[in-house]
Amino acid sequence: MVINGQRPRRPGRRRLAEVRGLDEGHWDLCLRCWGVVPGKPVAMRDIVAALEGPRDDIVRCPLWNFSYLEKFTARMVPDLTCRVRRMQTVESGRDIECEGFELHAVVRGDVNGVRVVNLIPPHAYRRLLSKQGTRRAFLSELVVWSQLKHAHILPLLGSYIGMGDTRQCFVIPRMAGGTCVDYLRECETPDLLRILSEVAEAVQYLHSRSPHIIHGEIRAHSVFISAAGTAFLGNFDFSPLQRPDINRFDDTDTYEVIESSRWLAPEALKGTSKCSDVFAFGMFGCELFSGDVPFPHVTALDAGSLIRSNERPPRPDTPSLTDEVWAIFRQCWRRAAPARPSMEEVSRRLRDLRAQESNPTVP
Repeated sequence: MVINGQRPRRPGRRRLAEVRGLDEGHWDLCLRCWGVVPGKPVAMRDIVAALEGPRDDIVRCPLWNFSYLEKFTARMVPDLTCRVRRMQTVESGRDIECEGFELHAVVRGDVNGVRVVNLIPPHAYRRLLSKQGTRRAFLSELVVWSQLKHAHILPLLGSYIGMGDTRQCFVIPRMAGGTCVDYLRECETPDLLRILSEVAEAVQYLHSRSPHIIHGEIRAHSVFISAAGTAFLGNFDFSPLQRPDINRFDDTDTYEVIESSRWLAPEALKGTSKCSDVFAFGMFGCELFSGDVPFPHVTALDAGSLIRSNERPPRPDTPSLTDEVWAIFRQCWRRAAPARPSMEEVSRRLRDLRAQESNPTVP
């Protein structure tokens, strides 16, 4: 077959291959080695240079044995168990809205200049991790989250291991504005375009990782706002990078899927993708400017049915929503996933609009 010019096909289980390290760059290198790419001959020095060249987009996926997981997290993620003080349960904010509670605390000394923190307990985890509750799943989340460094990604400060409701907690900075839901409720003059643009940058960052990271639940509850009004994207679920060979949804996910239906792309039940994240981002934008969830007058289940029937939310009646931003939302909602813009394009357009808003003389 090789003599006849045939070469291996790209692995059919593409997502699994990407998680194991065969991304677009490495596959292109394979094709060049096989002489498949016309006009792009390759020498050994080119291969070495490509493999040794610095890359800041690679995310190491937790496909390791348990022992290595423990060693990696011990080296990369601070264990703050002995440093957390004055922990208190607060029945307010996003978690109480989900029939839970928030855990507030302070850290002895500080972590990256932060002393006042929140603990994310098991009841507030996203989907798969909360159901399994295993030490391996918890460590796998720490592995991925600890590698994400961006101005608008919710920072992971460390971990906390307690008992009962606090048996395995993520430690994050306490955001004075709460979630975007809280912030919109309490702030009289929120800078909506700024929040929208900053969340777009965070999603674009996730999509630009290798392998790319799909958020899967872009909505106001997943966005946190600092005292300075800066937006941070959180509420992650990195299980697809831990177990890329499983189906996205199983029969235990029914409640979570229904609750997220207002933001889900029509094709998302078959599997999430960068395109489905773009669709959800458009729904988040509508939520941001309307101050309410998409299709607020129907149940979440009926909202999902409306979306799959090609219905979309009406334009929010607010002067802060310009024609240019509304056009972006509508493009994000296109039924055909490939016709939607990329988050890179969306982020760029929103940055340009912010620049024009701050300096009206800019063309």
